[in-house]
Amino acid sequence: MADAQSRTVRTRYWLRSTALGAAIGVCILAIGTLGHEVYEQLENLETANSDNVNWTLSQLEVEFLQFELAAHEAGRGGSLDDLRRKFDIFYSRLVTIDQGSAYRELTLHEDFSVPLLRLRDFLDRTVPLIDGPPEELQAALPRLRATADAVHDDVRKLALSGLEQFVARSDATRESIASTLLDLALLTTALVLVLILLLILLLRMIRISDRQAQTQRITASRLQTILATSLDAVVVVDSNGIVREFNGAAERVFGYTRDEAMGQAMSELLMPETYRRAHEAGMKRHRQTGARRLIGSGRVELEALRKSGEIFPVELSVDVADDRDGEIYVAYMRDITDRRRAQEELVDARDRALAGEKARADFLAVMSHEMRTPLNGLLGTLNLLRDTVLTQAQRAYVDIMDNSGRLLLHHVNDVLDISKFEAGKVELTSSAFDLDRLLREIVAIQQSVAATQGNMLGHRWIGDPPGTVVGDPVRLRQVLLNLVGNALKFTHGGEVTIEVEVDTAGERPCAEFRVIDTGIGIPERDLDRIFKDFETVDSTYGRQFGGTGLGLGIARRLTLAMGGEIGAESIENAGSVFWVRLPLERRAQNGPDGPESTPRRPDRVLDVLIVEDNRVNRVVLRAMLERDGHRVTEAESGEQGVALAARTRFDAILMDISMPVMDGVAATRAIRDGTGASRRTPILAVTAHALPADIETFRAAGMSGHITKPIDHAVLADLLQRPAGVAADPADVPRTAPPVGQLVDFAKVAELTESLGAEQVHSLLGRFGTEAEAAIAALRACDDEMPDDTALALLHRLAGSAGTLGFAGLHAQLSQFQTDAREGQRRSLAGTADVLERLWSESRKELEDLVPC
Repeated sequence: MADAQSRTVRTRYWLRSTALGAAIGVCILAIGTLGHEVYEQLENLETANSDNVNWTLSQLEVEFLQFELAAHEAGRGGSLDDLRRKFDIFYSRLVTIDQGSAYRELTLHEDFSVPLLRLRDFLDRTVPLIDGPPEELQAALPRLRATADAVHDDVRKLALSGLEQFVARSDATRESIASTLLDLALLTTALVLVLILLLILLLRMIRISDRQAQTQRITASRLQTILATSLDAVVVVDSNGIVREFNGAAERVFGYTRDEAMGQAMSELLMPETYRRAHEAGMKRHRQTGARRLIGSGRVELEALRKSGEIFPVELSVDVADDRDGEIYVAYMRDITDRRRAQEELVDARDRALAGEKARADFLAVMSHEMRTPLNGLLGTLNLLRDTVLTQAQRAYVDIMDNSGRLLLHHVNDVLDISKFEAGKVELTSSAFDLDRLLREIVAIQQSVAATQGNMLGHRWIGDPPGTVVGDPVRLRQVLLNLVGNALKFTHGGEVTIEVEVDTAGERPCAEFRVIDTGIGIPERDLDRIFKDFETVDSTYGRQFGGTGLGLGIARRLTLAMGGEIGAESIENAGSVFWVRLPLERRAQNGPDGPESTPRRPDRVLDVLIVEDNRVNRVVLRAMLERDGHRVTEAESGEQGVALAARTRFDAILMDISMPVMDGVAATRAIRDGTGASRRTPILAVTAHALPADIETFRAAGMSGHITKPIDHAVLADLLQRPAGVAADPADVPRTAPPVGQLVDFAKVAELTESLGAEQVHSLLGRFGTEAEAAIAALRACDDEMPDDTALALLHRLAGSAGTLGFAGLHAQLSQFQTDAREGQRRSLAGTADVLERLWSESRKELEDLVPC
């Protein structure tokens, strides 16, 4: 910085000095030119015969008067020789004026040239008389005197004109010399002033130079002190790599004294063998092309060599500077042995800490999973026990055990969720879904919970619903269910409302969800901590409301993961508002929405026979049919179905395919071949999975069509209303499928909850859980010893129930296993059990989080 300023000052003064020098040069040149001009004018004045010219002009008239006088005297008897002599003198004088160079400029003026011309004519006419015989001259004297008198005025005009011209020229010459001398004086004065300014500038530059020299001495002293006291080794080398400076820190770092290092090649002195060739190539490349790699690239970590031969890590920074003898390279080197050791210790400590955190998270995940397994077994057993004959007290005990077990399972699931977050295993998905339908599902799922507390639960829109949006419906549902569940827990005999408003004013639309309750409220001092993990408002031993304090923490984590924000406002003893703001991406509707797909009331009421060995499927089918107003009869086996069809005429028969003893195909053939009342009744195959060859088998047996599990209410209603009952292929009937990859079809769960009620749905889910775990255990235990038909029947039965209850992911995997088995692709049953157990665990976890019991 100081060098740059010094260079700027020197440049500025150099420019000023150059300008002054140029001005002085111009002044000297002008003075020389003017002096030379004055000298020439003086020379001209010295050589000019202006006085002789003036005298000659004056004498011309005198001599002409003497000639006239001699002519008059000759006429009175004077001497003719005196007349001739006087004429010759006048003649010579006039010829001198006519031909002399000094009078040449006078001839340019008419006042001078006209009299001269007349006098020349007078001479030409007089010369023959003067040079003639005396007698002729004497005789011509009267005429000569008359002629002379005639030109007397011309002689006077010639003399006067010449004198006037010479006087004017002398004046002009005088003025020119005076002007030149004035200019010379001015330039001399200017030159003197410039010399004075130059002297002042020179004195100032001397003072500035002294200050700069002092500053440089101080700077050099400071730099020397800095180099001497620097904690980093400073090594300066020239363009040949020879050490030119070696400070005290370098002596301490490398072990050489300054005298030992000075004049040595740095590459051999300080660099390990592996770096020397690259260093020399880099120096050569920089000298030849100016290319820089290490130079000026900032801090670089390399290895260096001590005098003892030890190789150690250094942090190096090198750059180039100008010197009198060329370029020099300044390198700062810091011994980072201790820092490298500390970094390795920190990395090792971090790795141990991460390993500990991972072990803790893995322990929590494993323990949560292992705790859920017996809990699910316990809850499934309690559901089975509830179906037995119990006293009123026993049923109350079972309810308490069931509620306590489900609460414990919910807490375990919360801990597992936190473990997943900390392990970074929570992934978001993006799919299109109907936001209004999702809200209706949440309300339907939580209605039974709200009813137990005497609460009213509903939702409303501020403005128009956005229709189909893009996002993660599973995580959004989990957030809202956590908030709704929390509001219901702290509200008794009140109202909980989900209020939604879409804001399109900003750059990106967003949706704000507000869960408003009229419950006990939250003290203002506690609002800042309610979203923290394991925080509860009432932490006393006698607290009224239970919970782990993880629900709101999970909601906060999920909201942040979706790019939103969450908060709460509350008035104690008046109620609370929990709000969530999420970015919203709309998508145009391409198909019918949820409400549009609700089946319409049937045109006619039918008597329907359900032949199904799976109780879950029978309950669901009955609920769907009775919701549409149909009359339903159930048969638990193929034989019972054939007997009922023979006695009663039904309008339609829903026939399960996979049943023990007599399957659906055999039962259909028995009905068609018999003479019973329902021999010609349309029979609809109900199957969890059907290949094209299976469908042909169904038709050959006499079935009118088929419907695939999980049964879609709209599809079933449409098929039953067609002419002849089931004339159309159900593939032609539009249906709403769950998003691809979704484990739980919550629309199906909401539909079941609305049709059967929450208590019945919970009972069916518990029964299915027991069946699923029993089937998985059987597959793992038997493995290859289980016959293919038995395994296929087991998978088929489980797939039907999974699809009916909304376990979309589990149903899809079970269907794939059935397809593989029927196509001859044998799988390990133990491997199949592992896959099913994982899917069932994830599906159950997701459903239990969103449908709390």
